[in-house]
Amino acid sequence: MISIYELSNVLKAIGSAYTTRELECVMDEVDTNKDGFINLQEFAELYLSFFSVPLTLS
Repeated sequence: MISIYELSNVLKAIGSAYTTRELECVMDEVDTNKDGFINLQEFAELYLSFFSVPLTLS
């Protein structure tokens, strides 16, 4: 599971700086069960929305 803090760190590491408000908006949209984390299913749905290559979950 990915927290907003971890998401922020990853995005910074790849050179994408998001404001706190932008990160909150991402979490609001992606965290569909509203537990404060991005789980595997939510991440897979996000991935598929950006890439046409299927993500294999095994």
